[in-house]
Amino acid sequence: ALTSGSALVTLKPTTNATAIQVGTGATDAAGVLGLDNTELAAITSTGGLTIGSATNTGGITVVGAASAAGVTGGTLTLQSNSGNIAVNDTLTGAVNTTLTTASGNITFDPNGAVSAAGKTVTLTATAGNIEGDAAAFTNVTASTLNATGSSGIGNINAIETVVSTLAFANTTNKVQVTNTLAGGVTVSGTTTTN
Repeated sequence: ALTSGSALVTLKPTTNATAIQVGTGATDAAGVLGLDNTELAAITSTGGLTIGSATNTGGITVVGAASAAGVTGGTLTLQSNSGNIAVNDTLTGAVNTTLTTASGNITFDPNGAVSAAGKTVTLTATAGNIEGDAAAFTNVTASTLNATGSSGIGNINAIETVVSTLAFANTTNKVQVTNTLAGGVTVSGTTTTN
């Protein structure tokens, strides 16, 4: 078990090019840091949890259901530099949850979701895109979704949400977000070109 009190917990590989797997089924291997759900559940912190770093180039994949339920304060963050963040299963946060990549993309596969009920989810692909999938599956559940992309947010397949507030910023290509929350959604955002 890892208990940090109010300090931020950061888990990152010693080599920037190492890929990171998160969730049930994640395993350590040559070139891979695996953080399975049992390991995530053993972390207790009111200061937040960051997986990855601003220099990580190996990318992050949510390979199975992942929940850091013991992180009850701060922010749950998945962070990469040029690596992609692939959400292939459900990442559940009890706190505000952020996925950020400087020049990679954020993708959701047919089972990919970020769930932070009553909290804020922030998806940032500063020089990349955020892409949904063709399946009818909720990708984001939260009170607020903040989405920032450079080359599209749901450009080919919409990001499917259950949120009450959506804020977005995007430079090129489409912004497509669907929402199924009863009562609708408050939307604000900018896009430079369509």
